[in-house]
Amino acid sequence: MFVTDNIGITDRLVSAYINDTMKSKKVTQMDMAKATGHRQSYIYDHLIGKRSWRLDDIDAIAKLFGFTSVTAFIAEATGRPVKDR
Repeated sequence: MFVTDNIGITDRLVSAYINDTMKSKKVTQMDMAKATGHRQSYIYDHLIGKRSWRLDDIDAIAKLFGFTSVTAFIAEATGRPVKDR
């Protein structure tokens, strides 16, 4: 699925989660491009692992998927519980 090993495990988990969630919520790459202010090709490069995600892009995508915080989105995507400090 991923074209490069240059991205970290968190990027891979987030990309896999986004791909799965896109299907279940019927969100397209174009929807994500509009939400982030980027071209569809930019989103595609991230989904296939060619580039690492930027936090502001993840924040916009998290909102598109109905999350109230980027932290909750990343925790869900990576399977890590969110701990309040």
